[in-house]
Amino acid sequence: MASERPMDRDARIDALLDKQDILECLARFAVITGGARGLGFAYAQLLGSLGAKIVGNDNGSAMSGTGSDLGPAEAAAQALRAAGCEAVACSEGEEMKTE
Repeated sequence: MASERPMDRDARIDALLDKQDILECLARFAVITGGARGLGFAYAQLLGSLGAKIVGNDNGSAMSGTGSDLGPAEAAAQALRAAGCEAVACSEGEEMKTE
């Protein structure tokens, strides 16, 4: 039995986009960790373009994991809003306390 080749990136995206019912569910509201940069921001753009309301959660730390800055999350939210998406920034992390 021949093994199946893994789908390349474009084929995976096409397969996901063919799943309209899943996207309609996802496209309502999304909290995206690491949403200010890289793949997190790419997911925010995709889901935002499909109509999702986005919360971009990113603490803005350096690659070493140190520090915290709301700036990157706010810049990403501004870019999403400029593209017509509903988006807010959040930098809360696991240290967030609920009352």
